[in-house]
Amino acid sequence: MSEIVMNDDEKQVFGLICSNSVSRNELLELLKEREGCSRATLDRILKKFKNTWEIIGKGSQRAKLILTEKGREEEKSRKTKPTVTFDNPGLAKVISKLPTRAHRGLVEFILSVIVAKKYLAEKLGDKGIWGNFIISGRPKDIKTLLGEIVCRTLELPFETHIQRCLGKSEAQVLGEATLIEDGLRKLRLPPYLLYPFIVWDDLDKASTRGAWDALLVYLDGRYKFEERYTPITKQVTTLATMNPKKKGGFDIPDYYLRRAFTVNSANLPCDQKENEIIGTDISDNPIPKLKVEGLTVVEDRLDKDEKDFIRDLLYDRWITDEAKGIVDANLLHAVVLGILILKKSVDVRYYSFWAVETYLCFLDTLGYTKGAWREELTQEWSNYVLGSNDDKLKEEWEEQAKQIKEEKDRIDEGKKKIKVVVIDKDARERVLLSKYTPKIDRLKEVKNSFEEMDGDKQHTVLLCLSMDLRKFRLYLPTEKRANRVTEDVLRELEIVLTEWEEQYKPIREAWEKEKKQERERKEYREAILRQLTDWKASLKKWRYKDKNGVLWTERVKPAIAKIGNVLNPKTQKKFYNKTYLYEIKSDIVALIAEVRIQEEEAETKKAGLVEMPQVLSGVFDDLTREESMEVIEEAVESVGAGEPFKTTRTVPYYEYLLIKLDRWLKGKGKKQPPTKPKTIGFMGRTEEDL
Repeated sequence: MSEIVMNDDEKQVFGLICSNSVSRNELLELLKEREGCSRATLDRILKKFKNTWEIIGKGSQRAKLILTEKGREEEKSRKTKPTVTFDNPGLAKVISKLPTRAHRGLVEFILSVIVAKKYLAEKLGDKGIWGNFIISGRPKDIKTLLGEIVCRTLELPFETHIQRCLGKSEAQVLGEATLIEDGLRKLRLPPYLLYPFIVWDDLDKASTRGAWDALLVYLDGRYKFEERYTPITKQVTTLATMNPKKKGGFDIPDYYLRRAFTVNSANLPCDQKENEIIGTDISDNPIPKLKVEGLTVVEDRLDKDEKDFIRDLLYDRWITDEAKGIVDANLLHAVVLGILILKKSVDVRYYSFWAVETYLCFLDTLGYTKGAWREELTQEWSNYVLGSNDDKLKEEWEEQAKQIKEEKDRIDEGKKKIKVVVIDKDARERVLLSKYTPKIDRLKEVKNSFEEMDGDKQHTVLLCLSMDLRKFRLYLPTEKRANRVTEDVLRELEIVLTEWEEQYKPIREAWEKEKKQERERKEYREAILRQLTDWKASLKKWRYKDKNGVLWTERVKPAIAKIGNVLNPKTQKKFYNKTYLYEIKSDIVALIAEVRIQEEEAETKKAGLVEMPQVLSGVFDDLTREESMEVIEEAVESVGAGEPFKTTRTVPYYEYLLIKLDRWLKGKGKKQPPTKPKTIGFMGRTEEDL
């Protein structure tokens, strides 16, 4: 996102530069037509754009105003829907794994409210409204996982900060009325209210009305209030999870719903199986900690204009009349203040748009939105940040492509007439830069992709890519350096990029294929284990005796023990193999065959003698899949990539190619790249250079 905060005049000027290829004089004429800023104000703004923010290049008054690389990033950021990315990349990666925008938004909102409450609750006093959170949905909708992420991020122990409502009494939730002061029986408050965060899991399973009413106190949006003659300072931010309401269950009054951000995950487009995979992935891996101590409060309250902006944007035209009774724009104030503290930013409007968009995502799960609100809100954002209301936004590079064609036509026409055609030097530079910059961006994308594919192991590949990027970026213009991009430099960049692309594409394809195979192997293993679990449960129900008088419960014990060896995580690695699985299947088939013969010999079959397991289930029939890397080894042989790669471990094909490329770049391999010989030095360098 952009950290440049502009006033209204600066936004209008920046919007005109982005949407029109204009000079300073043309820009002044456009501002006169729109009754914009004065000449002196424009000069001051352009000076700030050039020297302070470096978002436009320097030039004469008649030259076209061109965005720098930083300016294009600013334009892209301002045209994109506002998002939040935490400064800690590890935490941002964990949050990005969550399946929907609503799930990610809940975690971001919770952390923002916790931080805002920590630093501003005492200062705001009665004026502060602190939102809590409710997520309702089916089992395996990763509701509790959201609370676990927050707890691990803030280093809060699960056993105290994630509490199950099932079996909790009123006294356990809110404290016993044992204190007597001023002749009144008051509550001895539990420590939960002093926690920074708590999860009340399975709220709908509260056993009594008293426990339910006590739990609702945790959804109160006030910081200080009185409950049962007892003054309460509620420092805790609450996440309540619940399943869909059943007949006869308790209702949450509108008063508490207005003080909470509510999500119905049953209406989110996510698969429960995928949710289980995501939950396991997040639970089994470490989560980076979020620093909440010693932060600087950049804004301690929102002024009236900012509050009106949030309210008008939320109530604009995208929520139903029914929703207006339980939607409260005041809840977003704490969210915006908290994220400003976390991001060390003063861009209130940016995070106001982000907060409203996320809140609408929550309301969408409840059926409280209407119209194409996502597209319209994004357009509202683009119009706001670029200072444009009715004018159609245009992309700068599309305009430059048009100029390039016009310049070529002028050259061709001049040649026909045998006249000298003078091409503006600035126009030539724009033409070259319009071709040069996208190729730099593509080279950066290739580098980022190599980092994703075991980048920590490919030091030489990444080093060479970084050298190329640094080399070609030095030709770009800056405030202190003129443009040095020429046709020869552009041609050299094209050669280098083409060579990297030729090496990158087969490696990327092999990597994506390997990741797909990993997912399929994992799903297949899970299906096998589910089948074995069903068999084990079925065999435990066998009763009566066989024809020799031996109890069936004794006969099936060896088969159950073998199944247990596969299901036990401690022995699974040893016993999960094709031979052992076939042995289990053969044993069960033999047992069932014996039962059926016994029934046929009897004159009358005993109903319910045994519960037959479905031995010939489709998933268990397909035991031809291999858990080893044989397919990958065959792929290496079929490519014929020179000498066989010697290693003490079997590696995926993509990793094999990466290691070959890495070794060649170090100068220890062949003189040609591992996939294709070339007539010039790889990436513009010879083996001696490396």
